Amino acid sequence: ASLSAADKNSISHRGQAIEQLLAQLPL
Repeated sequence: ASLSAADKNSISHRGQAIEQLLAQLPL
């Protein structure tokens, strides 16, 4: 199954949001 452009954009956007949340964690 191939991902549509919208699916890929949604996944990449979700990944960026996760990275931003991780960057805010006190490590």
